[in-house]
Amino acid sequence: MSQITHELLDRAAGTILGCAVGDALGAGYEFEGPRDPATVTMRPGNLTGRPPGKWTDDTEMTLGVLMAQADGASLLDDGIVAVASNFLTWFDSRPPDVGNQTRQILRQCTRPDEMLEVAEKFQELSPNAAGNGSLMRTGTVALSYLGNDHLLSEAAKRVSRLTHPHIDAQEACVLWTLAIDRGVRGVGSWRTNMNHALATLPEERGQLWLNRLTEAESVHLGELRPNGWVVRALQAAWRSIVATASDSAADHLHEAMQFAVGIGDDTDTISAIAGAYLGGHYGASELRPDWTEQLGGWPDGLGSNDLRSLAEQAVRKSS
Repeated sequence: MSQITHELLDRAAGTILGCAVGDALGAGYEFEGPRDPATVTMRPGNLTGRPPGKWTDDTEMTLGVLMAQADGASLLDDGIVAVASNFLTWFDSRPPDVGNQTRQILRQCTRPDEMLEVAEKFQELSPNAAGNGSLMRTGTVALSYLGNDHLLSEAAKRVSRLTHPHIDAQEACVLWTLAIDRGVRGVGSWRTNMNHALATLPEERGQLWLNRLTEAESVHLGELRPNGWVVRALQAAWRSIVATASDSAADHLHEAMQFAVGIGDDTDTISAIAGAYLGGHYGASELRPDWTEQLGGWPDGLGSNDLRSLAEQAVRKSS
């Protein structure tokens, strides 16, 4: 565990605030086609009808994880039930935007402790189901076990398996979690940290994901749509990060999220994934105040300061 510094806490907060800003930014363009990233700004939610700056299921489910972390729940044992319970509480609030695979799992659950089993049975019946619904909520997982690759990998897998047990979904969450962990701790760059994460996978799987990310860096943008599949979602987020690389942390962070929206299709999710990644590397302080000040959503009344506080609590609970 790294020493808890102001800079580390700022980067920890960046994981959730970057997610929320990217989510809210993409909400106004959800399932629309491609557009010029420079024209992307905060708009009312396409599917939610909520005002500009209000987040969607991407941030809501991330908060389901983060609130359990802030309460000190372990993601490696029975504490995962606290995450499942938060998911069900959220689902019972009748959110206007829920991913298809997530909806199918949650509506079959009557108790949080059965969610893992329900998801496994769903995967058996739909072996190719590998949506992006667990990757979108994985940004804060790193905050529970900073600096411990093994525990972080296991935690990421468990959080994914609550609704998305497919190996691609689990490994996508592992890669994002491990790279974000190093970013939050101030170790390495956004690119070298992904290389580190790739090296932790079994050799064949690591090479497969390296090929996928390499392809994403140069493929025609039209090949990154639709992006509901977790692999395509990660590729789209990675392309957004690579294509907007800059010496300016703030420029990179904001332009990557706008680029993600510009790709089109599942815009809130791709932008949230990219925002969480770079937010964890650069910190919440690099986000535009005019965007963070608009943030809000479930649980009702939460705003940007609350997200920062939850992230800080999660880090302190893990120390």
